[in-house]
Amino acid sequence: YAGQERVTESWRHADAVVCASRMTARSLEHAGCEADRITVVPYGFDTKTIAAPRSPEGPARFLFVGQGLQRKGLHHLLRAWRAIDPAQARLTLVCYAIDPGIAELAKQPGVELLGRQDRIALDALMQRADVVIMPSLVEGFGLTYLEALAAGCHVVGTVNTGLPDLPLSDAARTLVPVGDVLALQQSIEDLVMRRAAGQFDSAAIAAEASNWTWADFRGRIAEHARGVLS
Repeated sequence: YAGQERVTESWRHADAVVCASRMTARSLEHAGCEADRITVVPYGFDTKTIAAPRSPEGPARFLFVGQGLQRKGLHHLLRAWRAIDPAQARLTLVCYAIDPGIAELAKQPGVELLGRQDRIALDALMQRADVVIMPSLVEGFGLTYLEALAAGCHVVGTVNTGLPDLPLSDAARTLVPVGDVLALQQSIEDLVMRRAAGQFDSAAIAAEASNWTWADFRGRIAEHARGVLS
């Protein structure tokens, strides 16, 4: 408890606070931090992977990567998936840990549950996926979104993540309300139709992801620090 208290109270001793998303900023404000002390600087991601072109033939390929816990919204995703025709779309779950109740929900047509994957295998899964979907209830940022974008995947997340802080186009990103199973289902169905119509451009999506690199992140942190010190 003492360690947790040090983390949650540390902002009180700072002249300025930097966080990766407005979601985290709202949490800090709720804890009592003044909004004018907070600056949002989204994370970056570097990759040498070239986004592979996808074929609009066959079922659309959706991918979830993360812990199989309630906080990640996986139970909402699996309930929404019950309405999806397996002939139209398939969902692969990569979870190195999963809640037993959520694992039971995953036992449905069109869903494949995998355990931990090494980096090469995970990159290959993202290269094959059309959409990476992680409808988290709460996410401080979600580096998986940037990894997926860099691989050329359309990404789906909620407003309680770092996705709203990345000014992405509608071609690259879909935002859904938190915990709204029907809205999630409708978004999946819309994306299946868009993919079948050839509306996903993996190279263009990856190009959008290139706007957020670790070098840019470090540069923005340094620029902010210089501003505070001056």
